[in-house]
Amino acid sequence: MPDILVNDLRYALRTFRRSPGLAAAAVLSLAVGIGAAAGLFSVIYGVLLNPFPYANPERIVSLGMTDRGAPGGLFLNTRQMVALQQSDVLEGVIGIDIWTMTLTGGDLPEAIATQYYSANSLVLLGVSPLIGRVFTDADGQPGEEPQRVVVLTYRFWQRHFAGRPDAIGQTLQLNREPYQVIGVLPPKYFVGGPDLVVPIHLTFDPNFAWDVQARLKPGVSTALAEQRLQPVFEQFAKEAPQRFPKEVRARVRSLVDGRRSADFVPTLVLIFAAAVLLLLLACSNVSILLLARGAARANEFALRAAIGASRGRLVRQLLTESLVLASSGAALGVAAAYVAVPAILRVLPPNSLPVGDLIDVPVSRPVLFFSAGLALVSAVVAGLSPAFSFSRPRVTSLEHQSAARTTAGVEGRRVHHVLLAGQVALTMVLLAGTGAAIRALIALYATPLGYDPHNLLVAGINLPENSHTTWADRAAFYDQIRERVAHTPQVESAVLNNVGALPPRSGGRTRIEIPARDVAQGDTPVLHQVGAGYFATLRIPLLVGRTWTDAESVRAAHVAVVNQTMARRLWPGETPVGQRLRVPSYAASSSQFTLAAPGSDGWFDIVGIVGDTPNLGLHEPTAPALFVPHTLMLSDSATLILRTARDPLTMTRSIREAVRAVDANQPINTAVTAEQILAVGGWARERFVTLLLLGFGVFALALAVVGLYSVVSYSVSRRFREFGIRMALGANRARIAQAALRSAVVSIGVGLVAGVALSLTSHAIVARWSIGNLGDPIVLAAVAVVLVVVGIAAAAIPANRAVSIQPADALRVE
Repeated sequence: MPDILVNDLRYALRTFRRSPGLAAAAVLSLAVGIGAAAGLFSVIYGVLLNPFPYANPERIVSLGMTDRGAPGGLFLNTRQMVALQQSDVLEGVIGIDIWTMTLTGGDLPEAIATQYYSANSLVLLGVSPLIGRVFTDADGQPGEEPQRVVVLTYRFWQRHFAGRPDAIGQTLQLNREPYQVIGVLPPKYFVGGPDLVVPIHLTFDPNFAWDVQARLKPGVSTALAEQRLQPVFEQFAKEAPQRFPKEVRARVRSLVDGRRSADFVPTLVLIFAAAVLLLLLACSNVSILLLARGAARANEFALRAAIGASRGRLVRQLLTESLVLASSGAALGVAAAYVAVPAILRVLPPNSLPVGDLIDVPVSRPVLFFSAGLALVSAVVAGLSPAFSFSRPRVTSLEHQSAARTTAGVEGRRVHHVLLAGQVALTMVLLAGTGAAIRALIALYATPLGYDPHNLLVAGINLPENSHTTWADRAAFYDQIRERVAHTPQVESAVLNNVGALPPRSGGRTRIEIPARDVAQGDTPVLHQVGAGYFATLRIPLLVGRTWTDAESVRAAHVAVVNQTMARRLWPGETPVGQRLRVPSYAASSSQFTLAAPGSDGWFDIVGIVGDTPNLGLHEPTAPALFVPHTLMLSDSATLILRTARDPLTMTRSIREAVRAVDANQPINTAVTAEQILAVGGWARERFVTLLLLGFGVFALALAVVGLYSVVSYSVSRRFREFGIRMALGANRARIAQAALRSAVVSIGVGLVAGVALSLTSHAIVARWSIGNLGDPIVLAAVAVVLVVVGIAAAAIPANRAVSIQPADALRVE
């Protein structure tokens, strides 16, 4: 048996050497199809199937709560975390916070993204260091000041220490305190996330609380954990009713399940489905090529059958040839995927997919197994039709080869046209998806913005821990920064707001109360906490009334501005200017990190109406919006927005120096332009997916052209004598061209009908996931026209050879 296989392989290689063009086309087709499918599977495997590099990640859960079925966040203080630690369903509880630390000692202070973990966390997660050690319980017991130790991510280690092992034991000045480096994490941890990991100070001050995760004990389900933790949560609600609802319910969710239910998952799955569709098209195309090649080998098959080759032997030989092609295509495709996918991930729009962990990660065995399986399936799919079409020993004598060719030609053409119709149908589905995505993207680009994003620079400011702890001090510090930046050369205007005040996604929904009016849940406004110059800096038009002044902002005046949508919905037929409303959340500080202005009671006088700007994304209509002075509730983070006279990114250094002039130890976070934010929050993901689908669609169209050309060329070659005789009997060129093209046109027509039906069916299935409307009649009509024009053009080339046949030459052919 091994000898037979070796002989089959050698024979396959010899036949491909005799037709290198066909072999190259087949390998390239399969390489693109397998490469796209394998590359996207590697993304799906890393993002969905194996998303966390921890030990037994399925047992790591996030803890939350629900109030009358509505999910909510959960923040527990140290005493509550210790109480949860005693639960019989949990191995341990993890306290989490994410913030920035200020790294000094360089040219300018640097804001470093930092992951704060309770000291037990890294051991509980199963994180092992690359060098050094990770911190443990001994580095930070609850109630005690933690050790000043820091664990570096691999990225930070490479950037600041050039990967030198002597980083262990060195000291970093973080938040003006010396922290000793004790370890470095492997590349798979926190890629694309924080730079440093430090232990949290688990103080017993009840005003300090943290986000919470936990590890379940083996065999404990999330449902059982919720059941066992419910009494504990009810006790928490009795002890702290201001932070827990009366009808609190424990909510336990696996991190893995949370990742798999994220909003990006449908898009990722649809792209993978498109890649699989492309692979099917590649297999269909290779089948057509092999059928055409097999027709030319009819004499060979008849000869081998005549000398005793069984049908099984011929099938095995043909499938071996398919396997050689598929294996070569798989090797080339996987190699290309592992070069191209990391490069593509690096240019992927930020926050569009959580794919940071996939960059620079070595090839995993599941992906290799998947790729090998694709190669095997592709070989079977691509080679099955040719194998059974050309392996039937129809004759036992070489005297009947002509009859054999005739019979094989009829059956071969029949299989050809079935494959061709299927290829056209699948190509139409893929092109319909691409066209729908393009139309949706164009619609996004045409969405009215209501502001001018050009020449706007946005920079974040995070205050170091335990700095500017009174409202007056913090308000004065922020105002000094704004003033200093506003007087920087080339800065036209500057405003300082709370985080999240820039379209197309800005602010968060907040409950309001209007005297003598009911506010429906759908009319709950998006709250924006902005500075006095916000509307002028963004060039948002003032429609009615006025905005507040710098003086009112400094003294935290209780004034508000609403957008046009809110005015129309809540005060139809009248003006809201002069009306009053109350925001209950402004009656007191929401957390220890937010400071309320003196006298804050939540009541506001509406003084103006401004134009609408997107606040829920470009995909959604503008929601009601409420704008209030940011000084009423000062967070420990803020956003600088400034309009510049030249390229905003060239101003970054000047802005950093202006902030340092106010406080030598105050950094700013990475500065970006408003156009970058607009792209990321508006159309970056859609643009990337559209370009990817466009690439798939162009290649699918190319495969369809090759298939049509091969089918008509094969048909002309098989009917060479027939066309010569018909021309000798007086048939004109138009009749010959019609005969040569008829079957191809029928296949295209059948494929288009099937493609329309598949597109409509697909849209009904994926309507809520898809980027555009796969059933859009304009898109379907345009795709049909493209396929007809391209198809006829591809078929016309070999058809032209048919009308050029000389009858005398045809009659001499045997």
